[in-house]
Amino acid sequence: MRKNLLIIAAGLLAPGLAASDLAGERWGAIALGGNGFGATRGSPSVEVAVSGAVRQCEESGGAGECRVRLTYRNQCAA
Repeated sequence: MRKNLLIIAAGLLAPGLAASDLAGERWGAIALGGNGFGATRGSPSVEVAVSGAVRQCEESGGAGECRVRLTYRNQCAA
């Protein structure tokens, strides 16, 4: 019985605790330019997300014209 009360109390003390809060921050970015497009998701930092998106954009036809259009944290984008 005591074990059940502790579990219930823990739930009351931390309402709204999301899985992303437990796993740490995750970043994503979208880059566009020329004929290129790049997107990253689940990156450990904004810098990693941005560099990955720009690299993908450059490799897919961006040819020096790629710019980051969106960065986001612990959410999704389309």
